[in-house]
Amino acid sequence: MLMNTLVASYENERRHAPDSIHALLDYYQMKYISQKIDLLVYKEIYRFLYKEGAVSSHDQFHRV
Repeated sequence: MLMNTLVASYENERRHAPDSIHALLDYYQMKYISQKIDLLVYKEIYRFLYKEGAVSSHDQFHRV
């Protein structure tokens, strides 16, 4: 999945651009938790965004 596809989906649903790559990761985590995307899709998105430097807000909380 390409970055512009991920961003377009975010913008379509949220009606604004994501603030950061971290916001994209949080958005797709929410979609997975609410069962709007399946595990395999989520894993693919997570790996891609993680390689791009995304950090989940949940990870940041636990590192403090």
